[in-house]
Amino acid sequence: MANQEPAVCHAVIALGAAHQDIIFRGLHLFPSSERKRGVWYLYSLEESARAFELLRRRNTQDPQMRQVMLLCCLLFVFLNLVQRDYDTAFRHLRAGLQVLTELNSSGLPLFGTSAHIPVDPCLLAAFAQLETQSTHFSVINLQLWDHQLEFSQPRDNESDLLHQSVDERRRMIEPLINAMFKFFKRCWTESESEIASHYGELQSIQTRLISEVHRATLSFAKFYAVRYASLTRKQQRGADLIRLCLLTQSVGLRTSLIHNNPELLLPFTPDYAALLSQSKKIIAQFPDRPTVMVDTGVILPLYIVADACQDLTLRWEAIQVLRDWPHYEGPYDSVLVSIILAERCRVQMRARVHNELRALLDNEQLSHAAFESMVEAELRAQMRIVISQRGDGDDTRPVGSQTQTEADVEAEFSQAMSLECQKWTCIRRIKKLKE
Repeated sequence: MANQEPAVCHAVIALGAAHQDIIFRGLHLFPSSERKRGVWYLYSLEESARAFELLRRRNTQDPQMRQVMLLCCLLFVFLNLVQRDYDTAFRHLRAGLQVLTELNSSGLPLFGTSAHIPVDPCLLAAFAQLETQSTHFSVINLQLWDHQLEFSQPRDNESDLLHQSVDERRRMIEPLINAMFKFFKRCWTESESEIASHYGELQSIQTRLISEVHRATLSFAKFYAVRYASLTRKQQRGADLIRLCLLTQSVGLRTSLIHNNPELLLPFTPDYAALLSQSKKIIAQFPDRPTVMVDTGVILPLYIVADACQDLTLRWEAIQVLRDWPHYEGPYDSVLVSIILAERCRVQMRARVHNELRALLDNEQLSHAAFESMVEAELRAQMRIVISQRGDGDDTRPVGSQTQTEADVEAEFSQAMSLECQKWTCIRRIKKLKE
């Protein structure tokens, strides 16, 4: 369409320029004033302005107008995401979802097998996936998947499996993934007492979703056994990502109601280790690691490991893996996620050290400054032990940086907080830890 539609062409060039900017500069957090001085940033801004102007002058009665507008919306979403302009990105996403929701409620069904679906299926799938991914950013109130049926068991006889594609299998589980994202958001943002107050309701939802994930996993295992050997390497990677996704949802669901209880999370350490191992295997399958991906890949499973695993060595390793591959998966930014997780680990380790020393020195007469100095020294010592157990040969690197200290972790997090992220699920959880 870019060859035929000037607005789409300029939007593509704008996204290309923004991508070129991060290729040259990397995905490190830069002050906003420094980032906006870049040549590629300015070129991207110029091209996006041209695309907007062409869209504004476009004939609204043109039958292609809807497709052009939705495609430009999608391109602008990714353009602003790679520039870490989250407010603008989600405004474009909300606008695109509004168009799709109005179409669906006006008698033009978006989902189904009809040949008269008014939107290109790939475009629809991209918006639906972005809606799911944006759940934890607390910005989208439109539920595109509310119009879609829940996960239904596909036909698993061999003749049907031979004609199914990896993309079709991914679309089959998308409504289920959407439902789980919403459940995770609810559980992860509630305290232990809040979960206990309506435990029956949450456990009922959890049980149903676990059952659905189990059915989906068994169904996909049959597809995997029949089709995997005949798939291309790219398709095999897609199939492996689906397996990782289902494993991630399974572990996330089984721990969703106990995420505030470290003792109850301890038995799940082998599950977290399996998630980390599978994520690393999939990363190794990428010959040239992309900077931007539409699909959900390894960031969520690594987040779950680094967020809740009680083996601190595995947590640090998951953070390091996120840092080793700076990239985006939809709205998820591996660098930003690793910074948030590092801060969460720092806060939790510091609280644990503080409580242990307070209990040990309960009868000692120490000034506040002396006690805090002891806490800092013990925290540094424990972090060195954790890193040395990783076996990376550098016991001075606590969170993926050869010179990073606890103060650096806190400084990085403060810089990340300058972004519009106060309502994100992960940020709200850290705030509760600090209360």
